[in-house]
Order: sequence, then C-alpha cells, then structure tokens
Amino acid sequence: MNQQMQAKVRISDNDMLVCRCGNQKFTQIFVCAKVQNPLVGQPALIVQSPVGFACSKCGVPAGPGSTLTRGELAGGQQYPEGEVQIDEIKIKSKEEQPLIVLK
Repeated sequence: MNQQMQAKVRISDNDMLVCRCGNQKFTQIFVCAKVQNPLVGQPALIVQSPVGFACSKCGVPAGPGSTLTRGELAGGQQYPEGEVQIDEIKIKSKEEQPLIVLK
C-alpha cells in the first residue's frame, strides 16, 4: 500500500504580499558565478542560484519590514519607519520611495 501524504495549503487574498510602494508583484533574485568548465578547452560556465524575491516595481527585496500582507494592511498595521535590515541590504524609506543602500 503506497499512500502519499499531501499537504493542504490555503492561500487567500489576505495572505498576498504588498511592497511598501504598493506593488503586489515580485520577481526572483539570483546570484550568479562564473566557474571554470571541467572540460578542457571549453568556455567558463555561468551558474545561477536563487536567493529570494524582490519587488518588480521598485526592486526592494521582499522580507520583514519591506512587505506586509493584505490582511495586515487591512487590520491597520503600518510599515516600520526608518531603516530596515534585510540580509546585507539596508532599506531606507523616504517619502514612500525606498532607497537601497548596500553595506
């Protein structure tokens, strides 16, 4: 008997992320590396690795402090004021236009 367990996940409109700029669409962020090809005489390879998501409008990485869900916004929750630290990127909010400052 081969039974597979299936996880049931329900995602509602209230679970959808909203960026500080008001956008609700995000793109995947990749880091890329150039590596030596193991085959002699062949050009180097470009290897990509996904590391997260960023707003497709303003480019701010999705994460705590830069995004809220629709439900959180409907409940009156506000985006944090001032700087927000996401990994190695600082996000400063100025007149609702996020500025990305690399460390």
